[in-house]
Amino acid sequence: MGNFKRYFIVIIAILCFIGINSAIAISADGIQEVKSLSNLSIPDNFGTIKDKYINNYSDLLIVHIQDLHCNYDAQQSIYKMLDKLVNEHDFKLVTVEGSVGRLETAPFSNYPDEEIKAKVARYFVKRGRIDGAAYAHIMNKSSFAFWGADNTTLYKQNAEAFRGSLDTRAENNAFCGNIKSILGKFKQKAYNKKLLMLDNQIQAYKNEEVSFGEFAVYLNGLIAGYKIEKENWRNFNKLIMVLELEKDIDFTLVDTQRSKCIEKLSKRLKDENLSKLLDMSLHFKTADIGAVEFYSYLKEVVDNASRVNFEDYPELGKYIDYILVYNDIKHMGLFEEINRIQDAIKNKQFMREIERDIDRLSKNIEVLKNLANLKLTTKTLDYYRKNRSQFLASNFINFITENAPKYRIKYTINPAFRKIDARLPDLEKFYSLALERDKILVDNTVNKMNQINIKQAILVAGGFHTEGIIDALKKKGISYLVVTPKVNELDEENNPYISVLMNERTPFEEHLHKQLTRNKRSNPDAIVFQQAAKYFADAHKLIFKNLSKEKAGE
Repeated sequence: MGNFKRYFIVIIAILCFIGINSAIAISADGIQEVKSLSNLSIPDNFGTIKDKYINNYSDLLIVHIQDLHCNYDAQQSIYKMLDKLVNEHDFKLVTVEGSVGRLETAPFSNYPDEEIKAKVARYFVKRGRIDGAAYAHIMNKSSFAFWGADNTTLYKQNAEAFRGSLDTRAENNAFCGNIKSILGKFKQKAYNKKLLMLDNQIQAYKNEEVSFGEFAVYLNGLIAGYKIEKENWRNFNKLIMVLELEKDIDFTLVDTQRSKCIEKLSKRLKDENLSKLLDMSLHFKTADIGAVEFYSYLKEVVDNASRVNFEDYPELGKYIDYILVYNDIKHMGLFEEINRIQDAIKNKQFMREIERDIDRLSKNIEVLKNLANLKLTTKTLDYYRKNRSQFLASNFINFITENAPKYRIKYTINPAFRKIDARLPDLEKFYSLALERDKILVDNTVNKMNQINIKQAILVAGGFHTEGIIDALKKKGISYLVVTPKVNELDEENNPYISVLMNERTPFEEHLHKQLTRNKRSNPDAIVFQQAAKYFADAHKLIFKNLSKEKAGE
């Protein structure tokens, strides 16, 4: 695998030394029965289902988990989701981007000391050296097939394009920040009061000074005020419904009413129905199932039970409606609708052409910054490609130099603008290569499913690939779920993703690498599992020795 996405820095070196290339074998007891999407649940503390598609004429299902590379919270959540899907829903195949072919972790997953194995694995997850999928494979003792679904050549080119973008990122950000600041001065001078107020609210929302709910309510008020048609905004309308329901619920009573409802049901139900009620209640309390699964079940039981109804538990009934309506929102579609809503409101507020020009340039400078930081969505990339000429530095500079005197705006243009245009094709290349990989990820996953005769699989890939992945799945008529892992902290500053791609090692990892290389020369015939176990034990000792030193120095 070489430098081609290293699940391990130390561990992958061991695997290259071991040289495990045999094909994986999975016993097949005929064609498996595909689990219905309705039977799949993701606990709230693991992740959120963002999108789903059901094709009743296909027996294939792929769960696409959106990866947030090298984010520790995300990788822990992915590990937990995979553990649940593999052990409770009988998923037997996990594929990932960034690698090709069989990914073997047996020398580590079979290590007998579970405590050492878990601690060392978590260390490498924190360092970004293994991801949540590899972590799950190790801790589940290689109980599922683990395969790289990527294309070697395209991924290497994509990674190289990423590394190339780092050389110019600071200058690009400086230029974009400079232009955004100048356009902000234009807004203060040229925007009418209503348009300026809307822009201030948008910026406050982006800066997290206004909550998402408050911003949605604000937009809904403007929609009503301007009598803008909103029938096509399905997800936004459901969001407003959720926010209205939320205001009418006394959340302090929900838990109490749920307990009383379950207590009454337990006196009415018998045998298997009672056993299931108690099991579901316990699984919900221990976070083994999510709120949607539990409350959907509870609603069904109450609806079918005699002399039990939500009139006796009004806050619980309203809360269940609230949960189920929220679950029906497709989050990816929601944010697209909110962007269209903002545009529709602006079109009602524009009074002069210069206001439209400032808004267009402000949008474009944000797109240009995201292009340089490799944060574009596929839809925004499509907008960029359709309007390439508008992103040349001259468009921004010409507008500023022509209009600044009219509004008495003082400004200084960052000299980095001279290099911006020449870099655009290289930045776009990164996205072109990434998009080309979307269909390959799906094709290779489906091919592997066919090879080992299974009907459901999990595909872990970055969120940028999501739209291309679901498009490819729909074209193949394959049902899917899109799941986003729960993340408590983004912490982009300390994310080790870049250091991983640049193949940088910590002193601890360098020590292990040197030990590996030395042993490889002196003992080429070493028993592979003993070698793997030895390095796990050595790694464990070194980690805690280093941690003790760090603590003593604090």
